[in-house]
Amino acid sequence: MKSTQSTLATETAPVTLPGKLLRLSVRSLVRRFFTKFVLIAALALVHLLVGSVSVHAKDANTVIVLDDPEVVGSVNEKLQCTGHFQKSDGTPLRRKQLFLYIDGQVIRKESNDSGNFRFAFTSTRPGSFQGRIEYHGERGLLRSQSGVTFIAETPVNIQFIGKQVEFPRNGTIIVRFQWRVTDAVSGWPIAGAKILTQRQVANGNFLSNGFGGGSDGNGVVITGGSAAPEEYGSVVTFRAITTSSVFFGTSAPVTIILK
Repeated sequence: MKSTQSTLATETAPVTLPGKLLRLSVRSLVRRFFTKFVLIAALALVHLLVGSVSVHAKDANTVIVLDDPEVVGSVNEKLQCTGHFQKSDGTPLRRKQLFLYIDGQVIRKESNDSGNFRFAFTSTRPGSFQGRIEYHGERGLLRSQSGVTFIAETPVNIQFIGKQVEFPRNGTIIVRFQWRVTDAVSGWPIAGAKILTQRQVANGNFLSNGFGGGSDGNGVVITGGSAAPEEYGSVVTFRAITTSSVFFGTSAPVTIILK
């Protein structure tokens, strides 16, 4: 009986490692794990760098060069924007699709064999229109864009319709004018036109001599001019001119007596 019990006790006794051997095993496992982690991280970094270099080497920057970023013309006429499409190193990009986005429209054009392009925009109303020309990119070429402004001008008539002379205040006579601005073709009132009053000086030239104003819905605008107190009762000539790039016109000279 004693012999059997001794055998069972020997078979079921837990196996224990010496403390020093256990510490060496743990250190070995940690060292292996750290080595693998460093190796994986290094490989990932190399892959990232190689991929980045290959992308930059493969995809070239593109540039849209405009001959003039501001195109000025008349309403109901084609306003043409021209330019050149190229890589950043100046190499022309031929037969590439470009898009002009302006005033709710999308206009598509293709660059020619020299990389040149031409867009045409027509407006039936006067105004300044902000647009952009875009290249959407493709394999090997990055996208790009450039802003452009189209200004559609219209001639206007400026008609004198009244005045008010204020007696000297602080040593200056103030004259307030009323003008009406109309479309030179249709005769309809123009709202939003800005004009400035000018005064004719001794040598016959007209110089700015007052504040400007903008026309209302009826095309009426109020501006002003000034004169010295000693000029009260004298004859002075004024006129009005437009100051915006959209509307252009000059009134006939108006001669009044300061009284």
